[in-house]
Amino acid sequence: MKKANIHKLTRAVDEFRKLDPQFPVQTMITFMYVATHPDCTLREVEKNCHMSQASASRNVAALGKYHRAGKEGHDLVRPELNLRDTRQHIINLTPKGRLVAASLSDIMETHHGNPTERKEVAG
Repeated sequence: MKKANIHKLTRAVDEFRKLDPQFPVQTMITFMYVATHPDCTLREVEKNCHMSQASASRNVAALGKYHRAGKEGHDLVRPELNLRDTRQHIINLTPKGRLVAASLSDIMETHHGNPTERKEVAG
């Protein structure tokens, strides 16, 4: 076991916890999928993240601008109507989502446990 790798994963989880101390793991997985698969659809999130349609929809909504019942979301992803197939939405990162993804990437690329400077992500 490489402790440095575990430390990096812990720091990556902490990036999400800056946004919400109770950030669900399933929502983290959804974000990482969208971050690594631009222009993905809800169906692709569902299939590749091994979630039900309801779970995929709920997690994308939580990552979007508005969550359930008008509650504010994290504004990390933006679903947009697919003009080729209006039954689908194409999901991409927002500017804030790109900052979070860049921060996660920086953490994973760091060769040692504690980089000298870390970017703060505004919540």
